[in-house]
Amino acid sequence: LTQLVHYTFLAHTPYLLARDETAAALGTLGRMAEKATQLSSDPFERWASKAISHLRARNVALASESMGVIAAEGRAQRTYYFILALIHLELQDALAATRELSTLLDFNPMAAEALFLRAIVMARANPPQRDGARRDADLLVALLPDHPSAYLVRALVH
Repeated sequence: LTQLVHYTFLAHTPYLLARDETAAALGTLGRMAEKATQLSSDPFERWASKAISHLRARNVALASESMGVIAAEGRAQRTYYFILALIHLELQDALAATRELSTLLDFNPMAAEALFLRAIVMARANPPQRDGARRDADLLVALLPDHPSAYLVRALVH
């Protein structure tokens, strides 16, 4: 699920260098999520997979409903906040998406995926939240100095 959410975010990233890889991964992971909605014995995985499937079908209301079940059961974890951020991005609400990613970062301030995605969301918000995006991009470079994506995010932000 985390990989599927990550690649879904990447699909919305401007200037992505690996668009073909991202599209292929989304197809494979999407099929896996569809199976998980039926086969998984874990309630979180089942409902999160349903939410992702609904998002892929552009049905934000049903995706939100699935996430509501997870929240009601008190089963929120890091993937939960990524999916909520995706839902908010589908609704063109970058501020709410940033808030969900910030909640995730409250649990783990060094979560590289969340820093990566929050920097991009803040940079692309209307109006852009440039200072926050720069902080996240700089922290990402400090955290992953050998990872090209960290520098790509920082370049996009600047």
